[in-house]
This record gives sequence, structure tokens and C-alpha cells, in this order.
Amino acid sequence: MKQEIFSKRIGIRPVTADIVVRNDAPIELRRFLHLIMKEYMRSLKKIRDVVCKTINETPDPNNWRENDFMDSEIQCLLDSCKWYRIYDIIECFYTELDQRTRTAFENKINEFFYEKGIGWKVEKGTIVSRGDDFFEEALNKGIETLTEKKLLTSKNEISEAISDLSRRPTPEITGAVQHALAALECVCRELTGSNDTLGKLIKNYPDLIPKPLDTAVDKMFGYASEHGRHLHEGSEPSYDEAFLLVHISASLCTYLTKKKNNMIDYSKIKEHELKMLTNQEGYMKFAKAFFDSQFGISSPFTEEEFHQAIEYQKELVKKNIEESDFSKEIKEQKKRNIDKSYSVIEEYLKTHYFVRIQ
Repeated sequence: MKQEIFSKRIGIRPVTADIVVRNDAPIELRRFLHLIMKEYMRSLKKIRDVVCKTINETPDPNNWRENDFMDSEIQCLLDSCKWYRIYDIIECFYTELDQRTRTAFENKINEFFYEKGIGWKVEKGTIVSRGDDFFEEALNKGIETLTEKKLLTSKNEISEAISDLSRRPTPEITGAVQHALAALECVCRELTGSNDTLGKLIKNYPDLIPKPLDTAVDKMFGYASEHGRHLHEGSEPSYDEAFLLVHISASLCTYLTKKKNNMIDYSKIKEHELKMLTNQEGYMKFAKAFFDSQFGISSPFTEEEFHQAIEYQKELVKKNIEESDFSKEIKEQKKRNIDKSYSVIEEYLKTHYFVRIQ
């Protein structure tokens, strides 16, 4: 059995270089691929067949023996083919290997990609786009969380976004943007029970995304609509912009799925209750403080403090009504409506949330 080399044996991990190569296959990659294919497949004829079939070339009929001439022919083919064909060759060569050898080959190629700053990686034989370590961790976590929560539509949208970024020779930038925002939109719809667009969901459901992050997400949705859904000539986003958008979307999906159990289940609120709950601007300030207490940002309310806060806010609203220019009869009617509204709000929150902070 082959002994592990020094660095692996003592646990030294190679430093991951910053990504400097994306739509290219530098000469050092072509030469390394030639070298590594010979390590995992002993037959030069088989290697040549894989290369020729992948790049649509015919083998030199004069090189029929496995010798240095055939080896040079393979190297020339690798050196002269288009950049994206190198990555095609890696995928095709992978399929010719047995399972054990595939894993070793994939690891070796990925090690080279990471050390040389090449913005691709091999995942089970398929080459996909990758980012720097921080972005990769966020992206993988997003897909993992969506899978765990069985939000498969959102998970598939993120996967499609990655696939679009990985297309060769030209990535599908607008497709990646559309899929990234669709993933986030699907998660928000799942949490709210509404079929509104992402922009409307953010505005209509104040506790969905905390301020001022909600503004940033709203702006992101506007950007994606302008540059991904409703294109104008020359307005297509750059690869890096699309890449950033995909990773932000994946991170937000992770955040929202973890937040799900602590949110108002809007889908179970009657329409008139929902209207009262979301339209009382003054009340929402209190509600935010109440929700914050569930996440440990401030001390939890006691039952009495909870009731007092509701009563205090209700009296503030009534005071504003009393100081208005309405007639006495209208003022009394509005006050009665306020009593009913806050009664619904208090009962709903006590039933659904207060038990969580006892």
C-alpha cells in the first residue's frame, strides 16, 4: 500500500490561493492534466482516445505504438485545444475510471485548482464554479439547510444558479441571477403563505427580514429584476456580480429557514386579523421589541409586562385619536375599533408566542 506523503501525514493543508483563473486553462494546468492522466490510466492509447473524442480530433494514424511519439501527440492536443475543452476532458476522463480511482483523481485535480487559484472544482465528476472559501462555506450551508428543511424547490433553484454560472464556454449570467432570486422568493412564500413577489413580501411582512437588512434585500431584488429579469441592451451583470448575488441569496435562505420556527405563521391568520397586525405602525414597534425578546436580544417580558405594553400602546393610539379633528362620535367609534384590534393582537400573540418565553 502506498504510504502518504509528508504533508498529508502530518496534517499540513495547502494554502488556498485567491481565484485568478476562470475562463481559461493555463499551460500549467494542461501539462499537469497530461501528467496526472498517465498516473491514473496506464494506456496511452486509451488516454489519446478520451482526448480525441472530447475535442473532436482524430488520432494520428502514424502513431500506433505506445511510445514517446504518442505521448507527445497527446500533449500537443492538450496544449492546442480551446480552454473549455480541458475541463471537458477532465469530466470525460473521470467517467473512464473505477470508483476508487475516480475519487483519487478528483481530489488531485481539486488540489491543483485550489493551490493555483483556478475558479472551478470537481464534484462527483462534474466541474462547477467555485468561490473563495468564505463564499463556498455559505453556499454549501445554504444547500444543506434547504435540503434538511425539505425546501427542495428553493434548493433546486440555488443548484440551477450554480449550474448556470458553471456553463462553458460562456456562463449563463442572467439565468443565475433569476434562479438565485427565485430561491429566496420561494423560501419567503413558504414562510408567509403568500404568492406575492419578493419585493412585496418584504414590504408586507415586516418581521420577515430585520431592518435595515430588509432595505438591502429590497434593493437587491430591484437590481436582479433590472439586470436579470427585465434586461435592457448592455445591462447584463458581470460574472462577479452574479456570483455575489447567488451567494447572498443562499445565505439569506439559510437565515430564513432557521428563523422559520420563531416567525408569525401568517398563513394561519385570518385576513382581517392580518390587516390589523401589519397595518398598526405604532404597534409594530412594540411587536419588534417583543419578537427581539424571543431571540435573546433583550430580557423576556413577564405576562403582566406583556399586557401592560399592549395597554400602553393602545392608550397612545387613543390619545392621538382624541387630539385629532374628528367629531366626538367618530372618535368614539375609532376607539372602540382600537379596543377590538388590540384585543385580537394580544390574544393572537399570547396564544402563539407568549408560551415560548415563559
